[in-house]
Amino acid sequence: MIPNAFLVALTLRSLGLLLPHTFFQPDEFYQAFEPAYSAVFGHGFLTWEWRDLPYTATQGGRPVDLLKRAVCGGRLRSWVWPGVFMAVYKSLDMLGLQDTEWALFLSLTSLFNAHLLPRALSTSPETLLTTAALVYYPDTCSSELKAPGPENLDPVAMDRAEGKASLLVLLSATVVDYLMVGRLVLPVFTFFHQNVLRNVAAFYGGTGLAYHLVQSLPLLLFPLWYWWAKGFLAAVLPRSVTPVSLARLDVTRPMRRLGHAVCFTIAVFSLSPHSEWRFLHPLLPQLFMFALPALQADYWASMVGCFQKPGMTFRQWVRIPKRAFYLILLAPVLPFLYLNVFHGGAQVEVMNKLRRGEYGTVSKVAVLMPCHSTPWSSHLGRNITGWFLTCDPPLQSAAHHWTQQDMFYDQPVSYVQEVFPYPPMPLGAVGHQDSTPEMPSHVLLFGEALQRSQGNTTVREALGIRGYHEVDNLWNGFDVAQDEDKRRGGVRVWARQ
Repeated sequence: MIPNAFLVALTLRSLGLLLPHTFFQPDEFYQAFEPAYSAVFGHGFLTWEWRDLPYTATQGGRPVDLLKRAVCGGRLRSWVWPGVFMAVYKSLDMLGLQDTEWALFLSLTSLFNAHLLPRALSTSPETLLTTAALVYYPDTCSSELKAPGPENLDPVAMDRAEGKASLLVLLSATVVDYLMVGRLVLPVFTFFHQNVLRNVAAFYGGTGLAYHLVQSLPLLLFPLWYWWAKGFLAAVLPRSVTPVSLARLDVTRPMRRLGHAVCFTIAVFSLSPHSEWRFLHPLLPQLFMFALPALQADYWASMVGCFQKPGMTFRQWVRIPKRAFYLILLAPVLPFLYLNVFHGGAQVEVMNKLRRGEYGTVSKVAVLMPCHSTPWSSHLGRNITGWFLTCDPPLQSAAHHWTQQDMFYDQPVSYVQEVFPYPPMPLGAVGHQDSTPEMPSHVLLFGEALQRSQGNTTVREALGIRGYHEVDNLWNGFDVAQDEDKRRGGVRVWARQ
C-alpha cells in the first residue's frame, strides 16, 4: 500500500508545478537548462564555468603534469546534472519541437489540427512526415537557420541521396502491394493516370482555381488570419514593394524560401479540378510559422504581472500578446466540441447501436443515404450483412453515367415501391434477377429523404406500406451546418415489423 504521506507529498509537489515559474537564482537556468540545450541543439550561452580555464601547460608527459593540466586547465562544472535535461531536450529535438513554444501553442490550439489529425486520413501522417522532413532537411544556403546534419553538404550528392531514398520507398511499397494483391501493381502511377490524365476525381465535384485561397486557407488558419497574412506577405513580397509596416517584421531568409515553396505548392494543387480542404493539411505546421513574426512584433513582456497572474506567465512562455493569446486559445473551443462530439456523430453511433443490438435482432441492413455516409463492417462486425448506395465514378468512357445513389434520389418512391429490396438499378432489370433477395431488417435514411415524394406519396409512406416503422431519430448536428441538403433531418432508423 502506498503511504498516505507519499500521496500527500506527491499531490502538493505536483500542484506546485502548476504555479508560475518565477525567477529565483541564475544557476537554476545556467547550470542546468542552458548547458543541456547547448549540447543538444548546438547553440546557447555557456558561462565561464563550462569553458576551459586558462592554464599554461607544461610539456612534460609525467602523470603529475597530466594531472595538473586536467585540474588547473579543466572546467568548473560537471555534466552529470545537465545530462538529465539533455535527454528531455533530445526527445524534443527528435520530435522537431525545439525552440518552438509559439508554433507549438498555435499547433495545439488549431481547430483544424484537433479535428483532423486524430482521424484515419492519409493527410494526417502526411502532415507529420512533411513536418519531420522539413525539420531535418539541411539548410545549405543560409546560416540563419541550421538544421541537424553535416554542414556544407554537396547539393548534387544530397539530390542523389534523396533519389535513392525515394526509389527505396517506392520499391518497398511495391513489394507490400504485390504481397497483398498477388500481382505487380503500381498505385502511384495508377493514381496519376486516373486522377490527372483522365480527371476521374472531377466526377465528385469540381473546384475553381481560387478554391484553396477562398476556402481552404481561411478554414485551416482559423483564427490566425490577420497575423498570418501579415507574416506571409512580408515573406513572399519583393522587398521593393513590401510596405514599411511589414518590412519591420522579423522574417528570415529561410522563411522567405519556405513562403515561396508554399506558394508553388498551393498553385500546383489549385490546378487540380477536384480539391478538398484537407489537401493542404500537410502544409499547416509550416503555415503557422508565418503568424509568429506579427505576433512577436506586438508582444511586450511584463516583469511584474508574472508574479501575480498565472495566465500571464503562460503567455510569456509562448510570447503572444494578451488579446491574441485568448482569441487563439478560446475561439476554437466551441467549434471543436461541436465538430468532434455532435456533428456527424449519429452517422457513426447508429452503426454501433446496430452492432450492440439496441434495435432488436439485425439480420440485414440497407442504407439509403448518400454513398459512404456511415462506417461499415469495421463497426457492424462480421455477423451483419447489408448494402448501401454506391457512387462509383465512370472508370470507362460513358456519355451519361448514373450511380446507384443518383438512381435512388431521382425516383425514391418508385424505388421503394418497385425495386426495394434490390440495390438500386434500372427499374426494368428487376425481373431478370435469379432469386428474391431477403428483406432488410433495418433501413437507415436521413430525415430529408423521408419527405421526398412522387405524386401524392412520400418515402415515409412507401416504407410504411412495405412493413417498416421508425424506431429511432438520432440528432446529427445542426441542419444548417450539413454540407448538402440530403444529409439534413437527422439519422432515421426504420425496422421491419
